[in-house]
Amino acid sequence: MAALERTLHQQIVALRAKVEIEVGAGRHPIGIFGLYESLILRATELPNGRRIWAQDLAGDEGVDITKRCFVEGTSVRLEGTVLADLGRIAQTPGDLSLPGLVIQLT
Repeated sequence: MAALERTLHQQIVALRAKVEIEVGAGRHPIGIFGLYESLILRATELPNGRRIWAQDLAGDEGVDITKRCFVEGTSVRLEGTVLADLGRIAQTPGDLSLPGLVIQLT
């Protein structure tokens, strides 16, 4: 899943959208790139006690973000600011890359 910058009238813009995607049972890693207003992951099942993990693609350590997510039924909503922060945890000074992370529902 990617929300990337666009060129509009010779300017680079990154519009932030509310995005919803179907993730099946949600057992596979989900790659997230770019900037969002919010992201909703709609799963076919989401057992009680499920944990939600995120890892910056430039990093080597996952973070339990369950408490930073909003779970309703089988849907998980993540705010864009949380995604941006998590996707830049391992960013080095001067790196202007957009956020990139992987999310795993376990």
